[in-house]
Amino acid sequence: MGVAVSRAAVDQDADGAVVAVLGRRDTPTDGVDDYCVRLQAALAKRQRTLRPVRLDWPELGWANALRQLRRYSQRRPWDCALVQYTPLMWPARGFPFGVLSVLSVLRRSQVRVILVAHDPSPFPGNRIRDRARRRTQVAVLRCAARIADGVISTIPPQQVQWMRDPAMTSKVRFIPVGSNVSERWAESNVAKADEPTVVVFGVTHGSRGCTEASLIAAVVQRASAEVGPVHLIVLGRGSGEVAEALHQSLDGGTVRISVGGLLPPGQVSDVLARAHVQLYYVVESRRGVVPPLRVSPVGCQSSPAPTRRQLSRLPRLASGWCRKETYRGWHANWRRC
Repeated sequence: MGVAVSRAAVDQDADGAVVAVLGRRDTPTDGVDDYCVRLQAALAKRQRTLRPVRLDWPELGWANALRQLRRYSQRRPWDCALVQYTPLMWPARGFPFGVLSVLSVLRRSQVRVILVAHDPSPFPGNRIRDRARRRTQVAVLRCAARIADGVISTIPPQQVQWMRDPAMTSKVRFIPVGSNVSERWAESNVAKADEPTVVVFGVTHGSRGCTEASLIAAVVQRASAEVGPVHLIVLGRGSGEVAEALHQSLDGGTVRISVGGLLPPGQVSDVLARAHVQLYYVVESRRGVVPPLRVSPVGCQSSPAPTRRQLSRLPRLASGWCRKETYRGWHANWRRC
């Protein structure tokens, strides 16, 4: 099927049903899919139905997938369609022209369309291909916003250049994305680890991950030199790819390394709650803050305040944004938990 929803489900749609239209599934995890599952549960509490509809264009091609989307939308008109957007969900290689076709099909079926922009900022990069991709993404988003009845942004619109256009102001609404990791802010009785523990949630894939691994190792080694043995826990996407590089960089030192990989949200929450310090970073540019991991720090919930006196000897850590290229930039992105 080009559209991953059963015919029986379409026949049973009550008036006022809302659909979430998704494109290609991300692997090994899909944050947008998790977002829709959480939204589905939240709307159910308000007696509204949300049906995830995945357009299987990689399997059948665009023509067949759009034909089936048009057939479903006309068979049982939906009250509203939340079209989920990331640059790699409707691509060819980050050129997301496909989302315009999806919006056009839905509008011709007289469905109210809301564009949910999870990544409203274009990709960075200085190569010719990067610049072409960036201009294309901005042009597609501008056009998509004009076609849609409204736009939901997960980033404050004032931080997204194309959303500052006066013509877009009335259409855009800022709704920050939440985390599928349970918050542990109020749990002051969580048992901390026996040794100073640093957690890193998510590492970039590819060659950039090796650079991150060396910088992580440098920061943790400095902390270890001041406080003694430190336990470093790396988990989430990309953690397995940098395991060997971390072990090589920290071999023979006083840093113990654990690689958690992909864990269920409940286990992630437990790991973060027992850690003393969380390390993350972002890139700061003229266009604002750009998360290189394509995730927001809101996805990394920090844990309650530490009780160990030993931690008082850790370097003074700030929670501001700094450039990733510098050692001090990484050091400043430590956050006391």
